[in-house]
Amino acid sequence: MKSSLFLVICFCSIDAFSQVATISQTGYLGVPGETNRSGGAQKYYHYDLNQNLSPENNFTLTDLDRVIPVSEKYSYENFIDGNLIYRSGNQSQVVKMNFHQLYVEMQFIAKNGDTLFIANADTIAYVRIDKDLYQHDSQNGYAKILSGNDKIKLCSQQMLKLTEQRKSNNINLSHKHLVLSKRESYFLFRPTQGNCLANKSGFIKAFPTHEKQIETYLQQMARQRMPIKFYKEEDLIKLMNFCTSLI
Repeated sequence: MKSSLFLVICFCSIDAFSQVATISQTGYLGVPGETNRSGGAQKYYHYDLNQNLSPENNFTLTDLDRVIPVSEKYSYENFIDGNLIYRSGNQSQVVKMNFHQLYVEMQFIAKNGDTLFIANADTIAYVRIDKDLYQHDSQNGYAKILSGNDKIKLCSQQMLKLTEQRKSNNINLSHKHLVLSKRESYFLFRPTQGNCLANKSGFIKAFPTHEKQIETYLQQMARQRMPIKFYKEEDLIKLMNFCTSLI
């Protein structure tokens, strides 16, 4: 969802902030469980929504946003200090920021206490939130940088996706439930060559002249009973650090 669809403003002189209002949790069942999948360098966490948001109803992302707890739709528990780094090299003032995983957009708290999306995103190169650094590009939007260098970076991105199912905790339901899946994707960002998923084939594609070394490293880690799991952030960082040490 592009920020142009929302009330947006550019950063201006902001010297005071208020807290984000608590959002109603009506229609939310909580967290019945989680499921991790190694395929595609992604991991999933599933949450179940009740029939108050049934597929038969015509609801919008705004309606969905209203019933999802703040703790589930944002990357950080609270809005924390952050700022923008523009492509020109200039930086914005420090404001309270967070990453909204449903809209896959950055938000900030304005002086009047409103929670707003960032305008003119095409002018932004990076966003710094506390100690985390996000890069921004037109293809992927905002992605957190985990490791790498100027030529290649390991990045992650969290987003929420809505699907339908007739089961919840292995119990058949008489009606369809909406299931909100939190997906965390990992990919290798290459400014001049295009991106690829952060799985085995992706790493070999990104470092083609070091395929044998990568294969040997993966085999060694497996023999040491520490296999690289491509849905685990710490394992991907280990592999990325190894690969960048080869160049």
